[in-house]
Amino acid sequence: MRIQLRSSDVVTLAERVKLLLGVVRQRFPINWEESGGVRMVQLADIREFMHKNSVKYIPLRLPGKKWEAFVSRIPSSGGNHVKYAIVVNADIYELPKECATRILKSVLLHEICHILGAHDGAVAYKAGTGDEIREESFRNYKEQRPGQNLEAELLSSILAFWPNEEFVRQMKNTKGDFRAMANSYKMPVDCLLKWAVLQFAKDFGVHYFKWNVKEGCAEDSYGDKESWIVENPDTAFSKALRDHCDSSSNNPNFDCICRAYYEDKKFGFNKKADKVLVFGINRVQFGDFCARN
Repeated sequence: MRIQLRSSDVVTLAERVKLLLGVVRQRFPINWEESGGVRMVQLADIREFMHKNSVKYIPLRLPGKKWEAFVSRIPSSGGNHVKYAIVVNADIYELPKECATRILKSVLLHEICHILGAHDGAVAYKAGTGDEIREESFRNYKEQRPGQNLEAELLSSILAFWPNEEFVRQMKNTKGDFRAMANSYKMPVDCLLKWAVLQFAKDFGVHYFKWNVKEGCAEDSYGDKESWIVENPDTAFSKALRDHCDSSSNNPNFDCICRAYYEDKKFGFNKKADKVLVFGINRVQFGDFCARN
């Protein structure tokens, strides 16, 4: 999820998510399978959607690695119809297959939601270029309306973790093991953490922050100030930073249960530093939540 929580009104975002969830739920009722679970959106489903809707998929070597993907409009010769192409930075395929799958699922959902929302920020093909996408189109691409990017990100997150009832069920069953959930959804861990903040910030005492290991500072955060978590050697964060691996803390001396996830830059796209992702939730409130039917 590309939303920075530190600079956002999380309460307003959470209300917007609730509204959008209601709209999506009306269009796509929950389809529980005989196995007792639900069929989650997979990368293959996204590709099938693109095929059925004539959305071209174009992996392209792009200058630098600043952007992951963008949408391009393809006007018809008469100008009466518009088709779309999603251009993806082919450098993503240099990552291990599992990592590439997660990133592709995330970025394709985001770009599809721009198309579904009929957003006008997409770059248009130049007349006479046919299927060719020139590199300068990528360099000159800009979002015309920042609000469109936020809306696309919220909608894409809803689809990534659809139906939300399944997300809540996994949250209970795994006791908030976001690494296990990320493996199930084939999505980046940070996306799940931010989605959980939007889901539970209003009702539970949660905190989140993303620590830049190279710079030694938090580059995004929500809730509790991270200073006491960083300074205490017994927190999940301190253990993850020290051992370069995931960690958790259920210390009864703390009011919260905390999870910390170590993200090596070589498994991410265009990452310049390792990150430690932290999510904490009030112990009593989370216990009551997990005990509910």
